[in-house]
Amino acid sequence: MTKRDFFILIIKVFGLYSLITSLFSVLPSNITIAVMDSDTFTILWIIAALAIVFGLFIALIFKADKVVRLLKLDKGFDDDKIEIGSLKTTDIIKLGTFIIGGLLILNNIPVFLSHSFFAFKQDIYGHELDFNKQDKFNWAISGLNLIIGFLLLSNYEFVLKIFKNKK
Repeated sequence: MTKRDFFILIIKVFGLYSLITSLFSVLPSNITIAVMDSDTFTILWIIAALAIVFGLFIALIFKADKVVRLLKLDKGFDDDKIEIGSLKTTDIIKLGTFIIGGLLILNNIPVFLSHSFFAFKQDIYGHELDFNKQDKFNWAISGLNLIIGFLLLSNYEFVLKIFKNKK
């Protein structure tokens, strides 16, 4: 595998990570902002945020070779080949999927547990604590991120089939 191919692969894995995190953090938070406060500035802000997030995803997944060329990531190395033993492209995709799933789980466990705690506390004490719709929504999103992280960890072969070259 050449260094250029390696960087393209890593950029695509980060593109997958950006898609997953944006779908389950940026999009839901913008939807709740739109529901609570729907003036012209808010709607323009939401459209701009979504355009940036999805533009970044498209650039990372579909234009990864141009990103490598633009940032000159493959320049300045002594050798063009990567010698990592028997590490193949499929192994790197599996490793990347494993890392992304692990990051999703690690980033969302504290949020999920704290929201679970506050929901439990509100259930016991009643309406004294203000566990509102936004908190419930964030609780559900963190739980969904935990599930997706687990699915990525346990089904990395499926992700491999999606990203594997058809050559």
